[in-house]
Amino acid sequence: MTGPDVLGEAINAYWKNGKAEKIRVWVDNDEDDSLDPGYFFRDFSQMPVLEQYALQLATGKCLDVGAAAGCHSLVLQEWGFDVVAIDNSQLSCDVAKERGVKKVVCADFEDFDEGGFDTIFLLMNGWGLGVTSKGTMTMLQKMAKMLNPGGKIIGDTSDIIYMRPKIKGQQKPPFDNNYYGQIRFDLQWNQHKTSFPWLYPAPDVLEELAKQLELDFEVIIEGDHYDYLVGITKPQ
Repeated sequence: MTGPDVLGEAINAYWKNGKAEKIRVWVDNDEDDSLDPGYFFRDFSQMPVLEQYALQLATGKCLDVGAAAGCHSLVLQEWGFDVVAIDNSQLSCDVAKERGVKKVVCADFEDFDEGGFDTIFLLMNGWGLGVTSKGTMTMLQKMAKMLNPGGKIIGDTSDIIYMRPKIKGQQKPPFDNNYYGQIRFDLQWNQHKTSFPWLYPAPDVLEELAKQLELDFEVIIEGDHYDYLVGITKPQ
């Protein structure tokens, strides 16, 4: 990510004031939508069905990757789970701590080396952290090492082929550096701007990567619009 911590600034402002201006969002240079910073403070009843379903699958020691203000970690804590929340935004991590998340790590995931987890969560399209085909495989390899035998990675993703009319209905391209699921986000909040690449790996891509690493793959539940909750399990 380049530029200032736009999400962190917006999250911090909302936490301090109870409201904040919306975050403007561009996808591949086209203005797509706006995001209310309050969304990062939702409770369980306000979460999308895929997130609710995911959290109810938690077992043992949990890792919440890309935790932001800690809404998922707080739910898991309330349910009695041992949770580590990790995010690379210092402002977001500070807010998560102030909200009561007990274990917060401010770091890039690639620099995090704790293990012994039973459930790793990648919610809010957290699979995108891999950014590229090679990066996604590297991320998955690392997570597999962090899991206890029988542990599971649970995350939601989208197949954004619906955004690619030239590809839809044809044979899907390979998962490489030109994969159709790669996009660029541009965010603006107040005068703060940032941009970063992201990835939406389709379920078949994640299934193939899991197979290469001898991990078990499943589509747990399918959403209403090309969105999926998937699980990758480390064999016993």
